[in-house]
Amino acid sequence: MLPALLVWSLPLLFVIHDAEEVLFLPSWLRRNRELLVRRVPSAMRRVVLALPDLPRRVFAAMAGEELALLLLVSALASGGADLIHPWLALYLAFGVHLLLHVGQCLVVRCWLPVVASSLFCLPFWFWGVAVVRDRILFSLDEWLFCGLAGCVFAAVNLGVMHAVARRMVRFGRRAGAYGAISGRGPGGQGSRAGR
Repeated sequence: MLPALLVWSLPLLFVIHDAEEVLFLPSWLRRNRELLVRRVPSAMRRVVLALPDLPRRVFAAMAGEELALLLLVSALASGGADLIHPWLALYLAFGVHLLLHVGQCLVVRCWLPVVASSLFCLPFWFWGVAVVRDRILFSLDEWLFCGLAGCVFAAVNLGVMHAVARRMVRFGRRAGAYGAISGRGPGGQGSRAGR
């Protein structure tokens, strides 16, 4: 069985990382949209163009859904070793997510708001991988399967959450809840009611 500190470090590290994402990424994306379009590979431009349209509260809702999943798998993993595989899958996917942010910084050739928390969380993540390696005898096939399954699950979940988020924003704009891209509510700068 894994130490409780390690099991519960997953949602804790996620909160630290996603707090930075929610607080700083939406406005940074809006301000740097053209820079990103120029510097990201063409295959990623559509994703980049969709991101700035998501207000901070929608980013927060997406992070809340992901946190709920991490709390669930952490609670299951802390209950017994038989349920450790889903936790390991998402733990490995989280580390890949952090490494991707560092890679994004290198590709875009500028500092991104999510890099500070990624660099902060990565040493703890590597420590966790070492603890799992030392405490539990997983085969290489299990490591690879959990890593791949976690990444596929996280990618599908993120895709679904982005689709839901875009619909929330479209519905909210029709109802007057969000401004043009500002993400502010009725009467706020950039909202329909404030024009």
